[in-house]
Amino acid sequence: MNRLSISYKILILLLTFIPIIYLIYMVARYTVDILSFDEWYLVPFFEKMFNHSLTIKDLWNQFNEHRLVFPIATTLLMGRLTGWNLQYETALGVLFGLGIFISLIYLLKGENKYFKKYSIYLIFPTISFLVFSFNQFENWLWGIQKLIFMNLLSVTLGIILLTRFSITWRSVLLAAIFGIVATYSFASGLLYWPIALALFYLHPKIAKGLKIKWVTLWITISLLALLSYFIGYSKPPYDPPIPMTLALKHPVEYTKYALMLLGSPLEIIHRDRAVIIATLGLITYFYLVYRLFKAKLANTTLVLSQLALSSYAIANCLVTAAGRIGLGLPSRPASRYVTIPEVFWTATVVLLFLNINMSAKNKIVTIFTTCAIALITVLSINSSIQGTKVALNRYTFLSDVRSGLLQSNSLDNQLRLWGYIYPRANANGLKQVTNITQLNKDLYTLVKHRLSIFRN
Repeated sequence: MNRLSISYKILILLLTFIPIIYLIYMVARYTVDILSFDEWYLVPFFEKMFNHSLTIKDLWNQFNEHRLVFPIATTLLMGRLTGWNLQYETALGVLFGLGIFISLIYLLKGENKYFKKYSIYLIFPTISFLVFSFNQFENWLWGIQKLIFMNLLSVTLGIILLTRFSITWRSVLLAAIFGIVATYSFASGLLYWPIALALFYLHPKIAKGLKIKWVTLWITISLLALLSYFIGYSKPPYDPPIPMTLALKHPVEYTKYALMLLGSPLEIIHRDRAVIIATLGLITYFYLVYRLFKAKLANTTLVLSQLALSSYAIANCLVTAAGRIGLGLPSRPASRYVTIPEVFWTATVVLLFLNINMSAKNKIVTIFTTCAIALITVLSINSSIQGTKVALNRYTFLSDVRSGLLQSNSLDNQLRLWGYIYPRANANGLKQVTNITQLNKDLYTLVKHRLSIFRN
C-alpha cells in the first residue's frame, strides 16, 4: 500500500484539488468589493499614507487586543496598487491558505519513514478539505481577515523550522522572524513563543549543551517580542466590559464556548453538535498521544510538530473563549474563528494515520482509525456546505447594499445604506449609533483618493 499505482495517485490528486478549485471559484464569485465593518477603521491609515504622515507607531498602535502591523501594511500596499480592490485582498488570503496547505504537506513528506505500510498521500485529500473548507467564509471573503491566514502560515512555518532534523542559528532566527510576523498579525501569535520554547526542550536531536544555548536565546527573543507588544497596551473598552475572570466565574459556559470553537471546523451551524464533536475529538487525540508515548514516538520530530500545531489550536480556543464569554454563549460558532482550530483536526488526522501504520497488523485498530479519518472528512465537507449557505446570505446583503449605493441619488438613502455596513459606535451620547461625522470624513478620503467603489 505504501507504493501507490498511477491510477490511485491521480485519484488522490483529483480529490485533493477539489476543495482548492471550489474555494477559488467561491472567492472569485462571492467577494463583494465594498468595505464593511472593521475595514472602515483602516481608512484613516490611507489618509495618512497619501499625506506622507504615516509612521511605524501608527501601524503598531492597538486594534482591539491586536497589533496588526503586517496586515495593515499589506492592505496599504495593495490598496495603493489596486485602488483598494477587495478582490485582490481575498485572493491574497487564498494564497496564504495555499501556503499553509503546502507547508503541512512539505512537513509530512519529509517524514515518510513513519508511513511504511500505508502511503502518507492517502490523507492529503482530508487535509485539503480541512484547510480549504468554506466554513471559514468570513475569513475567505472579508479582506481584512487575511490576518488570520498570515498568522497561521507564520506559526506553521516556524514550527516546521523548529522540528527539523537539525537546528541551526539560521533556522532559529527565521523561526523568530515568523514568530514576530505571527504576533504582529493576530494576538494569538503570542501563544507561539512558549510552544516553540517547549519544542527546543523536547527536540530529540539537539545536544544538551547546545539546547541550553537555544533555549536561552529563545527566551531572550521571546521576552523582547512580548515586552514590545505590551508597551503602552490598554484593555480594549468593550461595552459591556469583558473581564477574563468571567471564565472562572462561569466554568461550564466557558468550557462549552472553548469546545464549540474547537469543534467548529466540523460543525458551523449547531453549537451543541460542535461541542460533542470537539469532546470526542479531544478524547481521540489524547488517546493517540498516550499510545505514542507508550510506543516511544512522542518525541519524534513528526509527532512534536503535530503536538505543537494542535497545542496552538487548543490554546487559541481557550484564550478566545475567555476573551469572549462576557458577550454570552453564542447560538452557533462564528466563521471567523474556525481557521486556527482547523490545525487541531489536521494534526489529529496525521496522528490517526500514524496509528494505522503503527498497528497495521491489528485489524480492529485499522478499521477504527480509518473510520475516524473518514468521519472527519465527511464532517468537514458537510461543514463547508453549511458555510456556503450562510455565505450566500452575506453575499446577497453586501451586493444589495453596493448596488443601492451605486444607483441611488438620494443623500438620505445613501447615508442609510452606508449605515448598514459602517461600524456602530457610541456617538453623541447615544449607544450603537452610526457616527455620521466620522462616516463623512472616511467617505471624503475614499472619494479624494479614488479608493474602493470610488476608484472608477
